Amino acid sequence: MAWLIKYRRGLAGTLLLVLVVSQIPSRTFQGLLPDSVFLSGLSGTIWSGQAVRAWTMIDERPLMLGTVRWRIEPWRLGWSTPLTVTSEWG
Repeated sequence: MAWLIKYRRGLAGTLLLVLVVSQIPSRTFQGLLPDSVFLSGLSGTIWSGQAVRAWTMIDERPLMLGTVRWRIEPWRLGWSTPLTVTSEWG
């Protein structure tokens, strides 16, 4: 129990950092995408969210992708794909 008292600031800082990173809004995700991909109606976090409308430009013509949902699970990196993306048209 003495280690808890000794490292309490470090543990509190780490916990705060994890909580802040886990709540990053999905709007920040749009800045990471190429300029030819457009998203609107973003909701959720960068770890699990959706865009109500998504489209990309191919040969200067828009290709509608519909509603796009994603889920990032970094702990699955070792044995599976950490990113799941689905798209619903219509």
